[in-house]
Amino acid sequence: MAEEWKRDTPWRQGHLLPPEALSLLGVSDEGTFAVVISHDCDLANDDLEEEPNVEVILGQVGDPGKSGNLRWGKSPRRIHLAYTHPNGDTLLLEFNINQRRTVAKRDLCCYEPQAYGLTRAEREAFSRWLASRYRRSAFPDAFNDVLRLSKLGKKLENKLDKPGGEAVTAVLFDVEERSGAEFHLSVVLLYRDENRYEEVQAVANSINALFESLGDEVAGGGAKIVLKDCVPVSESEITLSAFKKLKKWEKDHMSLRSDPPGEMLGEL
Repeated sequence: MAEEWKRDTPWRQGHLLPPEALSLLGVSDEGTFAVVISHDCDLANDDLEEEPNVEVILGQVGDPGKSGNLRWGKSPRRIHLAYTHPNGDTLLLEFNINQRRTVAKRDLCCYEPQAYGLTRAEREAFSRWLASRYRRSAFPDAFNDVLRLSKLGKKLENKLDKPGGEAVTAVLFDVEERSGAEFHLSVVLLYRDENRYEEVQAVANSINALFESLGDEVAGGGAKIVLKDCVPVSESEITLSAFKKLKKWEKDHMSLRSDPPGEMLGEL
């Protein structure tokens, strides 16, 4: 056990606190987990006057049936992370960004991270999810009104909670504002695992079928959305230029009331 915080600390972003360290957070619930969200550079800083604390967020065991919208950072407030133990055991955990806590480095240095760890892909998704808290795409108010008033946003979420939805790493929108009352929408379902293409294609088919069934009902607040297409695209195949033209859609979507007509603000 370390006796002081050093630059070569074993702690990294994404590491889980051991159960016995939860008391440092005032937590006694055995079903609670805490994951480190501080950046690795901040963790390596041994100047405790400059960086005295480690930031964590709390969570619980996740429900695999709800992973469609929560895997790979598709929701800005909650995420499902799949941890793997060296012995092969896996653990699906759900964390909530609003459950942030801090623990003093002077206290945490007496503990080691849990053996459960994240794969490289999981950790990259976790880092992007943390960053998205401050870098979210924004869509026009009228577009968001249609999603909300027609309940289309909720229906899209439900499609992603179906089998195959957890294989979708991001939902990307290309929104073309034809007028103040009509938006043409193209949807890209990004995926990483080539072996799950058929499942992602099934999700895309269900979204296309959803719009066909709704028809003129995809309207609200005096505006409407027309779906041009919904297609699966592999992360290994999407070009940088195409990626830059698209905006990430998340299950908790808000708009900027100052958006100029016809212009979409924010970066992916």
